[in-house]
Amino acid sequence: MKYTPFAQTTLFSDLDELDVWLAGRGITQRNRLRIYRENMIAMRDHEKGFGDAEVFAEMHRAGRLTEILASYVEGHEFVDALTCLRAAQVDIPDELLRRALDGPPDAFRESSKNNQGRNAMFELSIGAMLARDNLSPRFSTGNPDVEFRFEDRRVLVECKRVLAAERTLDAISEGIRQLRDTVNPSDGELGLVAVNISRVFYRGDGHWEAPANSDVREVLAGMIRYFIDTVRDGILGKKDPAATGAFFYAEATFRLEGMGYTPARSGMFCAFDLNRDEFLARLASSLHL
Repeated sequence: MKYTPFAQTTLFSDLDELDVWLAGRGITQRNRLRIYRENMIAMRDHEKGFGDAEVFAEMHRAGRLTEILASYVEGHEFVDALTCLRAAQVDIPDELLRRALDGPPDAFRESSKNNQGRNAMFELSIGAMLARDNLSPRFSTGNPDVEFRFEDRRVLVECKRVLAAERTLDAISEGIRQLRDTVNPSDGELGLVAVNISRVFYRGDGHWEAPANSDVREVLAGMIRYFIDTVRDGILGKKDPAATGAFFYAEATFRLEGMGYTPARSGMFCAFDLNRDEFLARLASSLHL
């Protein structure tokens, strides 16, 4: 079986520890992560007398399923990213951290007017991906969003999230414009645009269904590949001295038939130039979620 349930072995102790750490940084208000923590604790206590399926069905009837699913999926993402960044001793600017904790806890209620919190969270997730690969990310509250060094070359990353498929190419163009102001190609620097397309697949209003024996990470990777194919002509038109490619990222909730809910994350690199050199190929292969 490929089913991986929500891993809760250390989840609640991790959430408690993060709560203390945030308070130590002066963040004491009730924010998105603390709401997720409250929801997950309530679900854990509720599940003691009922099965998972019954409890999730009850949340659906009460109109709270979308917030509960966001609590698990995005709560796990918070725990994973912040735990990884702290272990790697990566400096997280207070402004970025506070911004990442903002926004509506129910993903279905996200819009272009209140998406700043999840946009900042995406920057932390990209930084955590780099930290896991020992690439020592550095965050900024200006431009670029994240930078790191790979084989002694500086790589600058602009992070973009899109709420609809038709915004993807515009978001990439915006990232490239920002990279032109910061990337110096003559010094061997490279620019990347990281694009979160989660909301293209999952608007916060439900989940994907999959057979019980599915590898949901591979299912999601196939969805990303298909999406890239639909916009590939437009992507190849983005060739620019300041930007070498885009890293497409997505997360989604799946319900496996007869088993339960599970989160999945996947990412894929796409070069703006089909004539990729060996350095770029090595860089692409080093980016693992």
